[in-house]
Amino acid sequence: MCSLIFKQNKQLGPILYPNNYIQWTVFILSILYFGIIATLFLLQRTTDNLPEMLGYDTSAHMMLEHKMISLQHLFSWNLRHPLLNLLFLPPLLVDYLLSFFNLNYKWEIFTIYSCLISSYTGVLLYKILSNICDKRTAILLLFMFYSFAHTILLSIQVDSFIFSMLFLVMLALVYITNKHNIYINNILFFTLVGTTSTNIIKFFIYSFFISHGRIKEALGTFFKSLFIFLCLFLLTIPDFFNRLFFQHLGLKYSLLAQTMDYRGTSLNKLYLFVTNFISEPFLFHYKDNLLYANDTINLPSYSSTLCNLVILIIICLSIYSIIINYKNKIVKLFIAFFSVDIFIHFVVGYGIEEGQLFCGHWFFFIPLLLGLLDTHTNNKYIKSIIRLQIAGSAAFLFIYNINCYLQSI
Repeated sequence: MCSLIFKQNKQLGPILYPNNYIQWTVFILSILYFGIIATLFLLQRTTDNLPEMLGYDTSAHMMLEHKMISLQHLFSWNLRHPLLNLLFLPPLLVDYLLSFFNLNYKWEIFTIYSCLISSYTGVLLYKILSNICDKRTAILLLFMFYSFAHTILLSIQVDSFIFSMLFLVMLALVYITNKHNIYINNILFFTLVGTTSTNIIKFFIYSFFISHGRIKEALGTFFKSLFIFLCLFLLTIPDFFNRLFFQHLGLKYSLLAQTMDYRGTSLNKLYLFVTNFISEPFLFHYKDNLLYANDTINLPSYSSTLCNLVILIIICLSIYSIIINYKNKIVKLFIAFFSVDIFIHFVVGYGIEEGQLFCGHWFFFIPLLLGLLDTHTNNKYIKSIIRLQIAGSAAFLFIYNINCYLQSI
């Protein structure tokens, strides 16, 4: 068994870890970039006024006594985020050990952890980009992704979304490199579904795609990938029984807690789609105080039409890429995954009023779509125009979003 695990790890190493000079450089520079963002936040964070983080639950996880993320709740029942605590085990253990010395650096420990996760996600994204376009374009597109508003904001969050993004990027990398096997599929299922249970739909789509549309084979792949997740998930069931039979919380609350409280809206869905779900992940609406803004639903309008123009350019280029590359594996994966997100948020209505929170489930596909567009544009003149638009948009995003971030801390 140990030799099998060692063999699988040896095969996965070149896929999942930095394995050349450029990738290590990307990783180190990413740590430096996100580390600066994290350091600025930690130095300026006030204890009098907890950051709202535009709806992310970081402050609640850090400060509330009944917070979900803690060693005490390592195997607590949480149908929405079944095994999320396990993914936070490293900072939880460090924080626990420091508590013996009466040292409280919880915010610092967890923020640094998020910084590292964001950096590793960037390396995996670069690996995919370097598979679909030349290295200089890959670096440019990674820079664009790092300039997105919620790429910056996610890097200091203690929440499920940063893990969903990491493991969805990992899934995309495994998918396009055809390196899937039962071992990596078990890891992907455990991490994705353990982070957020609705990711089970996306994992089944992945199983369907790697089985070349053969439903029987897809079901076989899906069920063979459950082992690690089920072994760990079974450990949470006693807590469910405790809530149901000893605390007498009722079946609905014991099973779902407050999950269904975040469903539906009385606001205009199209407005929420354009403003919160699509635009906000690229460009902050708040020019200052965005970390401490109390209203995370009714976001203010952009101060300049240039903001809308840059977002429109990115969306139009992405749609054009989808049209001309509709048979590509990445495009098919994006369409399928994005459709799931639309169904969950705008049909079922879950989290619809704070759609910006869920960008980590899809917006990492944007640089991939633009990379495909660059690769499959043969006309040199048109390719130069597209690259100029990408470079200009990336520069604007970086300057605007970093300025908003600096003013907010």
